[in-house]
Amino acid sequence: MKLAIREEDGAFVSATGRAVLAPAGGNYKDGCAVLERPLHSTEPEYRTREGRAGWEIVYREYLCPVTGRRIDSEIVRSGDPALHDIVIGSLA
Repeated sequence: MKLAIREEDGAFVSATGRAVLAPAGGNYKDGCAVLERPLHSTEPEYRTREGRAGWEIVYREYLCPVTGRRIDSEIVRSGDPALHDIVIGSLA
């Protein structure tokens, strides 16, 4: 899935769904639908028991709210805020 910047105002949009995800300077992930599940439930190599290292780690997917297609994903601790990995600023 492609992420785009709308030319007239710099807003983040999903390229396929044309959904406005965040204003310029914001975090596009805030406008996405989110699918989150424990990392230990995704693949056998991530399996662990409660109380062990990795139990609180989640696999989070950010989806276009119009099409449901994945825009991005991240592996973080449960309860952590979305990573803000793209910042658009002035070139001045």
